[in-house]
Amino acid sequence: MYYIARVLTAIILCVFLAKLNLWVSPIENSVFVFCYRIFIALSPLCLLIFKEKSTSFTLLISLIGILIMFKLPLIAMIIIPFGFSISGYLLKVGVAGTPDGASNYKIAANIGCLLSGLALFVFADKNIYFYMIFSIALIGISALCTWKKKLTENELKIAKNNNKIAFSLVTLGWIFLGIATGIKFTAMFSVLPQVIIGHIASLPNWYGIIIALNCVLIICLQKHVMKFMKKFSIKAGIFPLFCSMAVIGLTQYFHVENFFGALIWITLLSALEASLSYLDTLSTLRGSLLLKETFVGLGGFLTVIFARQFQTYGAPMLGMIGIIIALAGLLMILSHENKRALH
Repeated sequence: MYYIARVLTAIILCVFLAKLNLWVSPIENSVFVFCYRIFIALSPLCLLIFKEKSTSFTLLISLIGILIMFKLPLIAMIIIPFGFSISGYLLKVGVAGTPDGASNYKIAANIGCLLSGLALFVFADKNIYFYMIFSIALIGISALCTWKKKLTENELKIAKNNNKIAFSLVTLGWIFLGIATGIKFTAMFSVLPQVIIGHIASLPNWYGIIIALNCVLIICLQKHVMKFMKKFSIKAGIFPLFCSMAVIGLTQYFHVENFFGALIWITLLSALEASLSYLDTLSTLRGSLLLKETFVGLGGFLTVIFARQFQTYGAPMLGMIGIIIALAGLLMILSHENKRALH
């Protein structure tokens, strides 16, 4: 039932991330993406207050946000991602401690993303009211699926604050990797549509097919790539992140305003993303998953700002920033682990 909830919430999230390029202003769009991850930091507090009902209650708060979207759009852009961020994190933290668990979670999320791509393709001409009703229905079902959810051992640790974060070089390293991951995640929903809109002044229905193909590739590759990644250290786990930043930086050279250019671009990023779940496993084992996931929102915020304000130069700037941040994060983590090995 929990994986069903992850599939359904992923459908809503991906539809919103795509449609917000047309529905709201750049500032409101940036606030949504930023809040989607930053509220993860409130997960321990939610667990203390709502306990095993935390996932369901936070999803219902998102539902309230959708209902006030027309009257109070900026407040809605804060409330809607609140539920998605905490519920998504709580569903992830219980399974990400093993490569198989992280892989299964990733597959569930991408099945949802796949279905969202198909929805965007089939219902391309539908207005915002249709998508609001569609989202409210799926959130309600997701809340019911998680109503009887029992707390996992990892969630109990978070609730008891056993995962307290002491600031150090290694925590800064995971913060940097979280920011770089946020750039990678948000590129498909901000960089790609903004480049397309910049050329043809609209978002074509084949954009939904591109999202769906991205998810199909990740689902097909996920298990095989994770088995391969188990053999390697954190250096190999971060290498695909560097490659992803390079692809994002070179977006204009793929001519993504055309279907086949976008197809090649997304195929490369999808193949690389399948290996990024290994970072979830590494960060969970080091007690840094909450930290990394929280700062994914900052990476997403930067991506939306650069993509929407600097359509021509946004992608190259993001690629360069992502490579620098990922390299700095890797060096900080390796420095810490080398010192620990000496002791």
